[in-house]
Amino acid sequence: MPQRRVALITGGNSGVGFGIAQRLIEDPATHDVTVVLACRSAHRFKAARNALLSIRPQATVELLSLDTSDTQAVLKAAEQFMARFETLDVLFCNAGMLPAESINYVQAAFYFLTNTRGFFSTTVAINQTQGLVTPEGMGTVFATNLFGHYLLIHALRPALLKAAKARSEAYSRVVWTGSCLGSGKASMTHWVKEDYQHVQGPNPYESSKFLVDVASQIINKKFGGDGIVSYTTEPGVSASNIYASVNNLLVRIVYAITTLLLRLLFVATMTITPYNGAISEVYAATAPVAALDTRYKYLSRCAPLGTPFVDREKLCLDPALVRDIQQKLDALVARYSNP
Repeated sequence: MPQRRVALITGGNSGVGFGIAQRLIEDPATHDVTVVLACRSAHRFKAARNALLSIRPQATVELLSLDTSDTQAVLKAAEQFMARFETLDVLFCNAGMLPAESINYVQAAFYFLTNTRGFFSTTVAINQTQGLVTPEGMGTVFATNLFGHYLLIHALRPALLKAAKARSEAYSRVVWTGSCLGSGKASMTHWVKEDYQHVQGPNPYESSKFLVDVASQIINKKFGGDGIVSYTTEPGVSASNIYASVNNLLVRIVYAITTLLLRLLFVATMTITPYNGAISEVYAATAPVAALDTRYKYLSRCAPLGTPFVDREKLCLDPALVRDIQQKLDALVARYSNP
């Protein structure tokens, strides 16, 4: 008898991660999948689990304690996962943080009025905290958004390989939640080779999301031949967006009204809800591998009246840069896997 499929979602208790879980348990093609929510808070997990079970009481939803900013916590979580589950069919690398220190309201007003359409796809008015490092000395945003996942993939490789061998499709998958803030040539302005963890720079979030696209290509290069295939996605502008989460009622009201109006004006990036934002992640996890292309990034989009759909864009990455980043990331894996 084939083993039950397993999907692990980091940051699965809220936002796009919760949207991924909801879509998996709702879809008749995947509602028998064991959904493992990897998060730091057991209390928030219980709330998320209860919400998911209220949607489909027969769903199987499990907890895995995980903090992607802590390498030893990542390795411990991987060990615990493999003690409980033999295989891992899909790993959703979704957990992330943006170190928003404050909003420059003058700059926010200027860019909102002069480039309303692009405003919600940028952190131009957000002052991000600089100099954040973990107790291990790694850039906090880099570790949380990128390296913790990269290390987790390596640690869970045996379970991913077993799933690939056990399934008729002969593949297991890694699906990254990227960002429009880390896409395209403009993102290169936020990445500095000499400070690749972007500890001292003003845009650690954008830098980490650019590296997500790179890391996905590295995983394909390293493990694709073994049946582990990696895709990168982008959820659009959803309610987990930084401006929607600002603790200011006026900002949240303006955000809600403006994003809805922009969507009605055919700005497809305005997915608005995390559920809509999760459509590209689930598509990359469930569509036939033959229908997907690792050279592309899959994008969550919405029609004017709110119907979500998936688009894609070609990834344009310098092969020499990818090799350089791989060397840096693999050196960190060797260092933290053998402390």
